[in-house]
Amino acid sequence: MNKEDVNNSKKKYYIIIIVLLFILLILLGLLSFNNKKKDNNVGGTRTLMIYISGTNLERDAKSVTLDLNTIYPKEVNLDDVTVLLYTGGTSKWHNFIRNDENAIYKLTEDGFTKLESYKITSMGDGNTLSSFLNYSYDYSKTDKYDLIIYDHGGALQGAVTDDYFKNDIVTLEEFQTAFNSSPFNGDNKLELLMFTACLMQTAEVALTFSPYADYLVASEEIIYGGLYGYYDFINGINRNQSALDLGKSFIKSYIDYVEKLDPYGQWVTTYSIIDLGKIDNVFNEISKYVKKLNIKDNYGTISKVRQSIYQFGEDAPEYDTVDAYNFFEKLGSESKVKSDDVLKALNEAILYSYSSDDNLKGLSLYFPFNGVDKAQLYTMDIYKLFSEGKDYLSFINAFYNYKSGNISKALTAESMASSNPKINNNEFSLQLTQDEAREYANSSYMIFKKMNDEYYNFVYSSDDSELTDDLVLKTNITNKIIKIKEVSDNDGNKIDNAYLQVVNTKKDGYRAIGTISNFNKETLKDNNIWDIKTVYYYFKDLNGVPSITNVVTRGREDLNELPNKSVLNISDYTHFEFLTYWYKIFDENGNFTKDWKSYKTIYGYEFETSKKDNFEFVSLDKSDDYICIFKIDDIYGKTTYSKPVSLK
Repeated sequence: MNKEDVNNSKKKYYIIIIVLLFILLILLGLLSFNNKKKDNNVGGTRTLMIYISGTNLERDAKSVTLDLNTIYPKEVNLDDVTVLLYTGGTSKWHNFIRNDENAIYKLTEDGFTKLESYKITSMGDGNTLSSFLNYSYDYSKTDKYDLIIYDHGGALQGAVTDDYFKNDIVTLEEFQTAFNSSPFNGDNKLELLMFTACLMQTAEVALTFSPYADYLVASEEIIYGGLYGYYDFINGINRNQSALDLGKSFIKSYIDYVEKLDPYGQWVTTYSIIDLGKIDNVFNEISKYVKKLNIKDNYGTISKVRQSIYQFGEDAPEYDTVDAYNFFEKLGSESKVKSDDVLKALNEAILYSYSSDDNLKGLSLYFPFNGVDKAQLYTMDIYKLFSEGKDYLSFINAFYNYKSGNISKALTAESMASSNPKINNNEFSLQLTQDEAREYANSSYMIFKKMNDEYYNFVYSSDDSELTDDLVLKTNITNKIIKIKEVSDNDGNKIDNAYLQVVNTKKDGYRAIGTISNFNKETLKDNNIWDIKTVYYYFKDLNGVPSITNVVTRGREDLNELPNKSVLNISDYTHFEFLTYWYKIFDENGNFTKDWKSYKTIYGYEFETSKKDNFEFVSLDKSDDYICIFKIDDIYGKTTYSKPVSLK
């Protein structure tokens, strides 16, 4: 070998070494990146963007103000975190924000300082969100970016509304467009996307945002607002926090807040963190599972499982979301098709979950059942956004069609009108036939008190009933109902038999419906406004006395609003009004009227809020005319009522 050949060999050798070193550096870089991902990217500066549409949450309950008031600038490490706030969407703020503009604020040592002012633009328009994302990325160059979306949420229907632009909402498709028009997609994702909004922790929402964020923090259930705030988690943000740490801190602040509002634990509360990188596999396993389930052969089992589990957002049945783990776990145990792989995929995707109910694991899923047909068809149409969900869409669409095309042949109004329920001491029971039991899904019982020759007052209901193995539907009826101690009619005459209409569920305990109002003569004279809210009254048996523990707005004031629950301060209002329904259950000949629910009269008992202890438990007086009725839901979603039985 001559000298030139030797030199050429050395050159080739050096080139190979350089190439190998270059490959090694790339591999080390990838390993470092993967380790950072595994460590949740600890370290570095961050920008926290908060997109807040105030709507009625701020206008009526001051929720935004209460939350912002828990942020203490002196405690926030502003060297590590930039907090940017985009505001709009309400006709009334109770703080430094103006209602005649949209604006961007930055958190400084002196509080929030306005950076930009814009003309009023719909917060329910995805372009508004996109403009904020682009502005924030250009304004603040940090290692990590997180986003909070704050307003009403509607699961698959989207989130964020606006007082000034009615019926406008950022749909899931508009969210996709907004993020595709922002810097946060591809390899440059948000680290955390957090929702201060109801019902947004669904598998479908997670799938929507999986190209744009690493993790999703949200609630399966409706979230509560009012009285206090819970954004104090911002005070503790630091560069050493991982995404998981920050998400857990957010959730802890919310849970601590709810425990102050609901010290007796009467509400279902959820929040969780989802690894969006794992959501594709969740749908992959769901697809494989549902392909094995024949709807016709398994309809009864699927329907009974669906109705036996908790549905989120009770005042908004059209959202039809249930806990995915709970659903597939029950379906896997009660059908011939096991669901272990689906449950494993869900466990891998749900990084952290808090729930006051052990059956709720942290990720919900749409399953049409209780919504009206129009809502179910609309929501299933949204599913066409997700190619990953096409098999599940086929499954729920087949279920919907089968349910819509069939009715119960055994559990009918006619058969129940001739049923033979029995009372034995406090046990109320009804023997079902095999055909009736096959079509039975669940039940509750109702107690009515005779008020006059025509009407019975609905005074109590409970879901504490069961169908035994020998096909007997039974329950032990309560021995106490709630009575108002002192109340008068409009003419000032005392009413001696004023009973609350109470629903007692395993979930909520005692609850009544009504309104609460602020009737201030001076305010009425000046503004011609009587502040009135439709509410739930929560009661607790405290030392033998029915005591109001909370007053919470019902899910929404009208059907065009997304659901919300604001906790009200009784001292801000002047009058309670409790609503109760009276029914004409028997005709003039004393025969049971199977369509008795059509003959209803609504009564209201009103008194001042200063008399908040104006209640007592009373025993069912067997000398009075009380009757008991079973309410039965069948596998096709229809309700029938048993023949009433006197408790005398």
